[in-house]
Amino acid sequence: MRILPGLGNRAGAMKVMSHDILWFPLDEGPSVPGKPALYGIPFLAPWGNRLNGGFHANGRWHDLVAAGPGADLRLDAAGLPIHGLLYASPLWEVVDLSANEQGASVTSRLNFGAHPELLARWPYRHIYDMTYRLAGGALEVSTVIRNSGTEPMPIPLASNPYFVLPGVARDDVSVRLPAGAMWRPTSVFSPPVR
Repeated sequence: MRILPGLGNRAGAMKVMSHDILWFPLDEGPSVPGKPALYGIPFLAPWGNRLNGGFHANGRWHDLVAAGPGADLRLDAAGLPIHGLLYASPLWEVVDLSANEQGASVTSRLNFGAHPELLARWPYRHIYDMTYRLAGGALEVSTVIRNSGTEPMPIPLASNPYFVLPGVARDDVSVRLPAGAMWRPTSVFSPPVR
């Protein structure tokens, strides 16, 4: 297992039966060519997918695109903000490492509120503590988010793992995920009514 705190705290390598099962075409280091969210297991926060230019929360519209100077904002082909601000962030700090006969873990922290460039885009102070734990042949990733501000905070985060099956062509793979339930989003992130 390889965790890269300087590259968005993403998992960059994970071996199962001596085969790496994560797509990660880069050598060591924080240099990110091309599309930095498309390998390993990137953490997508403070939002996970696309937003319609911004979001509505606590009675206000937050326009991410027109917010002015701030953290780099990644836009998709249609000009929509995508994958948050942290997918390749170098701001993570390792706060705990542990290993024993049962397994190993690493915990990293990002104090979002301590970075004005991030707050310029997403104006909610909060702290992430993210732990990768490998034990018994299983990977567990847990994320604790503490709101360090004074008002309620939206939390639409995601993770986007890029797994590979060694020796199997992509065209030979199919996945079936039967839906057991459907979640209907609330209006928290919808554009304001005009």
